[in-house]
Amino acid sequence: MFDSTWIDCKVCKWVLKKVKKSVSDPSDVEKLTQKLHSICDKIPFGKETCKKYVHKYFLKMVLDLVAADDVRTICVDVKMCKPKELLVLSY
Repeated sequence: MFDSTWIDCKVCKWVLKKVKKSVSDPSDVEKLTQKLHSICDKIPFGKETCKKYVHKYFLKMVLDLVAADDVRTICVDVKMCKPKELLVLSY
């Protein structure tokens, strides 16, 4: 069984990739806003999770998209993905 963090992360990355791909000018806040508000209805799974997080972190997502952050960074920022663990090698 998948844990909810994994599913949340997949939903977040899928949504933001679709939004980035559908908006040609990442500085167009109006287009980003429209896409973020409509994308959750097009997602194949996790619609309610998508709507909850888009509503809660909408401004942060838009600002990060305008800043051209990558989708994984944005999803970590809004706590939908866990940060990648750093491997510490000890000798």
